[in-house]
Amino acid sequence: MNETPSPEVITPLTVRPLRLDLADVAALMAVERASLNDSHYSPEQALKLLRRPGRWVHLACDGQAVVGFCFSFATRDAQGPRLEIDMLGVVPSHRRRGLATRLIGAALADGRERRIPRARGVVARDNVGSHRAFRAAGMVVGGQADLLVYDLLGAEPQPFLPAGWTCSEEPTADDPGSVQATLRDGSGVARGSARWLHVRTLSYSGIWIEDLWANDPESSALLSRAAVERAKREGLDETGILWPKGRDEASRLAWLRQGYERIGDYDLLETAP
Repeated sequence: MNETPSPEVITPLTVRPLRLDLADVAALMAVERASLNDSHYSPEQALKLLRRPGRWVHLACDGQAVVGFCFSFATRDAQGPRLEIDMLGVVPSHRRRGLATRLIGAALADGRERRIPRARGVVARDNVGSHRAFRAAGMVVGGQADLLVYDLLGAEPQPFLPAGWTCSEEPTADDPGSVQATLRDGSGVARGSARWLHVRTLSYSGIWIEDLWANDPESSALLSRAAVERAKREGLDETGILWPKGRDEASRLAWLRQGYERIGDYDLLETAP
């Protein structure tokens, strides 16, 4: 007697917020390893990080199985609050099914509900899949940049300022997670400034440098060193900056001479105006 084959059961693909419990975070970290493998955190360490305010994860699920994720966090720049879409991963068996776009869309919608109307994603120029997902979610290329990173391999302080120069650090009133640094010469004249964002993600902890201003390459290089020394004092992993393409090449080279490494070419995907 021939039996009629059972129809294939198709489980729904859904997107939901992460639950802040160890089981959900362990599933998240398993997907991170299978898709990106950028994080060195254990599930317990990741759970502790994700319980800090201003960090959110959305999960893509095939039935009950977690198959993708999007990690985002709140930050600020000169224009106000911004959502940074920092990590996006889908396991290979579930790619090209629209999950990355849905994850980005969920993060953007969540940001709007939290009154964070702007968002940014930093995507390697040659990452075709991520570009496709961000564009499909309605984001557009707002600029291009070199990613410069300084990996901290030690914590021994190093003097770097010329005699009489200072670099003051003041907490910013609009963002408790950032510091306004101002460089002054021996006469007290401001020679440069930058905002240092203290960032803790699923892949690193560090200082992200924004709103950089300096009136010459030497002063710019001193600010780069000041960020490194601050990161040493706080036991962080790295400092980094997105250097806009074609802007102040002399200062960019000065940062490289200070030990910053150029990681590659990146596009800045932003919410459409």
